[in-house]
Amino acid sequence: MSAGGERRPVEAAACPWFGLADDPGSRFAFVAAEHRCYAGSRARPVDLGHQAGFCLGEAYPTCPRYRPWGPGTETSPGVPTLPVVPARAADRPRRTAIAVIALLLVAIVAIVAGAAILARGGIGAVPGGSSPAAGIGATVAPSPTATPTPGPTPSPTATPTPAPTATPEPTATVRPTPTPAPTPRIHVVARGDTLTAIAARYGVSLKALERANGIKNPSLIRVGQRLVIPLP
Repeated sequence: MSAGGERRPVEAAACPWFGLADDPGSRFAFVAAEHRCYAGSRARPVDLGHQAGFCLGEAYPTCPRYRPWGPGTETSPGVPTLPVVPARAADRPRRTAIAVIALLLVAIVAIVAGAAILARGGIGAVPGGSSPAAGIGATVAPSPTATPTPGPTPSPTATPTPAPTATPEPTATVRPTPTPAPTPRIHVVARGDTLTAIAARYGVSLKALERANGIKNPSLIRVGQRLVIPLP
């Protein structure tokens, strides 16, 4: 489809669904790999021979890609419509039979429920076999409530006094003896020294020696310069 979801007006010499990959509203007058077919839900590349035979000529209405998207389509490309299937006459008796069976099942369930209620003594039956009418206006005497007899009062129990707990004496804290910081090694640059040779002499890496002395260019050291030798 073209930009905006609308196709281009039909031109006599080219397909309206034919355009460039980066600009669906434009195209070359000759076959090119930059062309795309926008008939459908997405842009698709088009073979150069297909462009010459259909897209850039008057034969585009016979193109198999153009036919489903040509004049007379009622919906926009990429939005398929679902066909409406009318109800068949043969389905009506089947639906009627299903409805009748459902009604019969409901009636059977109601009959079974009524029989169960009657087997229990009828609706509103009073427990003990008396009828509902016999219970109307009758006063139910309350059952006598038994008076609780107070029991013997328990004697108070003496609470044992806890023995005093001895307070522990404070333990002297032993502080570790601080380890003296190692004295940094200093190398005085002599004539002919190089940073690489100095690092190899003290068994440290060249990068560590550069970082310890803030050296960015290892070639720029001078005679008499004091270099800090890092720990290996």
